[in-house]
Amino acid sequence: MVTAIDGNAIGSFSDMQRVVSVHPGDKLTFTVKRGDSTLQLQGTPEFKEVKDAFGNVHRLGVLGITRATNPGDVLTERVNPATALWLGVKETWFVVDRTLAYIGGVFTGREAADQVGGPLRIAQISGQVATFGVAALVPSRGGAVDFDRAA
Repeated sequence: MVTAIDGNAIGSFSDMQRVVSVHPGDKLTFTVKRGDSTLQLQGTPEFKEVKDAFGNVHRLGVLGITRATNPGDVLTERVNPATALWLGVKETWFVVDRTLAYIGGVFTGREAADQVGGPLRIAQISGQVATFGVAALVPSRGGAVDFDRAA
């Protein structure tokens, strides 16, 4: 199981996806726990253009690692209101940080401007997300990663 990336703790597969997706081409150090031992592995996310269920193209880093799909590997964690507030702040900060990084990337030429949209595009995406329901908006917790099964 991946426990940290570049020294930063990873609490779920979704946490790992976030770190990897925003670091295409960057060498990352993964701390992996296997049984009683801990080892360091290095990997460089590959830059990919991925289409979502609505046909929107997203540019992100990928490693070719998949989430374990065993029913017992995914857990729902109940938290108190203060922790929920803190997790909401962290989630909001992530969105703001990635938005500003993208805008900066457009101005420096590292990102394409074709992903930028106005109010109509926002409404379109919101409608698409709404078809998935509330569960699509809530990050999942848990999910083991097995590097032996990496694609």
